[in-house]
Amino acid sequence: MGMHRNVISVSAAASALILAAMLSACSSGAATTAGESEPFTDCGALLGSVVERNRIGDTHGAINAEMDALSASCPDEYDIATDYFSVLIEASNKGPELCDSWGDYALRPEAIELLAADGMCSRESQKTPDELWPEGALGWDEASDYVGDIQLVCGPLATVRGDAQGVFVNVGKDYPDPQRFAFVIWGEWWLDPIEAGATVCASGPIHLYNGVAQMELVHPSELKVW
Repeated sequence: MGMHRNVISVSAAASALILAAMLSACSSGAATTAGESEPFTDCGALLGSVVERNRIGDTHGAINAEMDALSASCPDEYDIATDYFSVLIEASNKGPELCDSWGDYALRPEAIELLAADGMCSRESQKTPDELWPEGALGWDEASDYVGDIQLVCGPLATVRGDAQGVFVNVGKDYPDPQRFAFVIWGEWWLDPIEAGATVCASGPIHLYNGVAQMELVHPSELKVW
């Protein structure tokens, strides 16, 4: 596991250099002179080579020429590469999340697949609801449709935040995203560490506060990790 984190760190740093080189080339209007090199027609293989060079930290020499070739001859693969590199640094800082969460960034699906291959995001959300949480439970993203009802609500933990007023357990999305669901435990409580992405559940009435669906709990023991 330690080795995997080191690879991610190298890839993120490499991506920053690659993005800088790409921006520099775009701003200078650099173009490949006819006859300068053989045209590369296997765009998929070229994209794979660029991604692999980034993963091993090879940011010099051939990778720049390969990015130029993608830009000149493979617009789709070039867009995939730029999408992938543009969020790789942020993904390495945030840690593994559900791959679906990167859809909010309007990334090419192929770029998200590359993030998944790097272990930067999880495909857990592709499981059926029965696999994600207990039978009869309501998904966190459906809770806003059941305001006023008493329900068992479950979802993947995003963050746990606390202050002098209480503990706020954000599910599905992190604060301040208004689409998140929140379990709120008023008072000076603390929670045992829960791994990000773990499924947490609790039963109670659903309320809206400033447009955010939430459930107030009396005691931390009401929150269950499934």
